[in-house]
Amino acid sequence: MDIFQTVNIYTHVIIGSLLLVLGIAPLAFPKGGYWHKRIGRLYASLYIVVLATAIIGAIFFRSQPALMAITLAASYGYMSGIRAIKIKSSGPQIIDNLMAIGVIIIGASMLTIMSRNGSASWSPTMGYSVIGLTITHSLYDLSRNFWVAIWTKKVWPIDHGYKMIGSYFALASAASGNLIRDFQPWSQIAPSIIGVTISGVFIYLYFKHPDSLMSRKK
Repeated sequence: MDIFQTVNIYTHVIIGSLLLVLGIAPLAFPKGGYWHKRIGRLYASLYIVVLATAIIGAIFFRSQPALMAITLAASYGYMSGIRAIKIKSSGPQIIDNLMAIGVIIIGASMLTIMSRNGSASWSPTMGYSVIGLTITHSLYDLSRNFWVAIWTKKVWPIDHGYKMIGSYFALASAASGNLIRDFQPWSQIAPSIIGVTISGVFIYLYFKHPDSLMSRKK
């Protein structure tokens, strides 16, 4: 293992571990409030480092197929979640549509190539579900072009929250899968199940009890 690979791995692990702790705060604090925004910006900035080191590892060093799938899911979820804030008034732009189309192409290519190389770390349960869900998210993002008025009025906070929660639990899934290898694929799947459950709770609260979720001070 050369020095570049060592630095890349340690940077990925250290910043990723920090994000697992830091990412709890935006979930816990009232949405749209001071601390949600302040810590959320720090989380988003550091997440770029984790994604960059993961992509470097996938390109230049041998990477497990399941981790490549999670990297794709985390990258797109993160970028699309951040973009949801930036386009909350205008709706999807050309860059958003290009991102979605690109992920569909990459995801389909990964399924075709990696399905020929099944292993304990690339089970159908893990691999196909992660990429399939990511492609589904991309198709949803493309559909926003046809209901912009509704999306900008009511849905963008859910869009942002769901994707950022997903990015956090994608990180947790990668960490759990690496640390608890004997229980793969369930050590990878369990964080995703928890993330989907929490997303469902937040969506319910957003519609039914918004005062318990959103900050009164924007």
